[in-house]
Amino acid sequence: MRRVLFAAVAAFLASGCTGGSIGKDGGEDTGLPGELLGIYVTPEEVVLSVGGQGQLRATGMFADRSTMELTHLVAWHSSKRAFVEVSNSFDQEGSISGVAVGQSVVTASLQGVTSVPTNVAVTDAQLLGVTVRPESLVVELGQTIQLEAEAAWSDGSRGDAAAQARWITDDGSVAQIEAGGLLTAAGVGTTTIH
Repeated sequence: MRRVLFAAVAAFLASGCTGGSIGKDGGEDTGLPGELLGIYVTPEEVVLSVGGQGQLRATGMFADRSTMELTHLVAWHSSKRAFVEVSNSFDQEGSISGVAVGQSVVTASLQGVTSVPTNVAVTDAQLLGVTVRPESLVVELGQTIQLEAEAAWSDGSRGDAAAQARWITDDGSVAQIEAGGLLTAAGVGTTTIH
């Protein structure tokens, strides 16, 4: 099989969100595939600067073993809104903002099911850089790989930055990159992801 080489991967922080919403009422006609058993939120830990933003995503697990993106359907809650605000506004669901230095846990809930808490820390430290893993890779045509991005702060803290990063490819005919760092090999060649 032909392989595609991806080298020198880098990411820069920015916020992102996706569109659409069905509703959060938890009523009978929700459009869900069946009984909701659990909700998991990614990333599990986030570090933001004061005034910084990020994006959380919620995925539901159902009795029929299927999963479904629920970011726009769940009700989001921050345990300490003085430190971290989380949006339930249309087309901004799951968007988090660092208000003041401190920590909060954010949860997502739907139909009486609540996610495991996501820890969000807000710091006044400066962003030193973002490390993307893997730094280089070879993938087969059509293969999908999840890239990881970790932010390093001047106070020594680190946090997952994949959902907050703005991912860019130099050549979309070779690799396509989605919000959150999901890379798909689209053609033969070499490209750089920023």
